[in-house]
Amino acid sequence: MPTVLQFRRGTTAQNNSFTGSAGELSIDTDLEVIRVHDGSHPGGYPLVGANSTQTLLNKTLSNVVISGTITANGGVGSSGQVLASTGSGVIWTTASSIADGTSNFAVISSNGNIRANVGGNSIITITSGGIINNMGNGVGNIGNSTGYFDTAFVKSTSAQYADVAERYLADADYPVGTVLIIGGDKEVTQSIGSHQTCIAGTVSENPGVLMNRGLDGEFVAPVALLGRVPCRVIGPIDKGDLLASSDSPGVAAKMSNFQPGCVIGKALEDYNQTTEGIIEIMVGRL
Repeated sequence: MPTVLQFRRGTTAQNNSFTGSAGELSIDTDLEVIRVHDGSHPGGYPLVGANSTQTLLNKTLSNVVISGTITANGGVGSSGQVLASTGSGVIWTTASSIADGTSNFAVISSNGNIRANVGGNSIITITSGGIINNMGNGVGNIGNSTGYFDTAFVKSTSAQYADVAERYLADADYPVGTVLIIGGDKEVTQSIGSHQTCIAGTVSENPGVLMNRGLDGEFVAPVALLGRVPCRVIGPIDKGDLLASSDSPGVAAKMSNFQPGCVIGKALEDYNQTTEGIIEIMVGRL
């Protein structure tokens, strides 16, 4: 018969309350690990088992290869925070943030937001074959009116809305489709007479491209310069007619006497009413 060597054994609770002699070993039958005792600390020091859940504190790991998933739970600051030293490296996580304990941090959140801060300055580089919006159409912005980007270098763009507009200072708050001219107390005002030659454009509803975004003033009008927009009109108008200002303030009509600078655009639909209405036009000065 082979000789059997047995050590003290017991549950985790029993081991935690046991103070073994220096060099003594005991078996934790719950965790299936060996504990080494020093004669003074209850519970001793458990060795790492293959299937054990362990917490690494103040450890330096070199040439670590990890297969599987790392889940961040807890940490300094908020639940899910992972502390990392400065320098190069890649960390994938659904946690709330990755930080080095100073003003340097990177955040990869579970909703897809990515942020980085170095020395108090926001800095990040994203290399991607494509950016996909998984939140639904019309949801999510790139930058905003106060935190915007500098220069975009693109090959082409596609916009849902149909006109190019620029913001100008106006002397009043004009409704969508109003015909504007250069003049008044500010930069633009509504047209006031027939076939005026200082046409600026019409008030845009949803510009596809909006220029001069930072312009401030009491009344700032998005003036449609090019594209498809609504326009206040009086008839009769046939599709394709050139439009000019009318005697009705801010309202267009079929052009009857061409003057350079008087064309607002071309009608995209018929309008046979002699009272004011709104139609779609192809705005653009000639």
